[in-house]
Amino acid sequence: MLTDAAGYADSSVTLLLALFGVGATAGNLLGGRLADHSLRGTLFGGLISLVAVLALFPLLMSTAWSAALGVVLLGTAAFATGSPLQLMVMEKASAAPSLASSANQAAFNLANAGGAWIGGLAIAAGFGVTSPALAGAGLAVLGLAVAGTAYAVDRRRVPAPTASRERIVASHVPRDMEAVRH
Repeated sequence: MLTDAAGYADSSVTLLLALFGVGATAGNLLGGRLADHSLRGTLFGGLISLVAVLALFPLLMSTAWSAALGVVLLGTAAFATGSPLQLMVMEKASAAPSLASSANQAAFNLANAGGAWIGGLAIAAGFGVTSPALAGAGLAVLGLAVAGTAYAVDRRRVPAPTASRERIVASHVPRDMEAVRH
């Protein structure tokens, strides 16, 4: 894509991959920092950003400079979701964090392989060298739908506060705080 669509020489691809790495590092740091403030907001924001970058990627391939920017943005958007996903998995599987963490990493690797395969199918079908980005945008939309569904299911599972719970909590409030509570 970078050589055929953006016009880079084969020898430039190494530098562009380094730019992707800069974006990936920034995305990982940014995603981790933002996840501390809003885990779900960071996950959804990262996925929406990934959809946007991938959807715009064919346009960004029109010039060398915009392609380089696109590579950095892709790394940032793609890796901004990693930290929040890992944290969510670890929170949900607190009884077996090592197993959950390795399963999460295996899912990332499977998604990478599947995405490359689907991108290859898009090129083989004659949709052009930039078509894998659009296929990736579609897959990111699917990921957004899965995350949204998981969030909706999770919200339904959270029990509503009950009077008995409130009494238990109130019984542990120090007497000098009782006046403040009412």
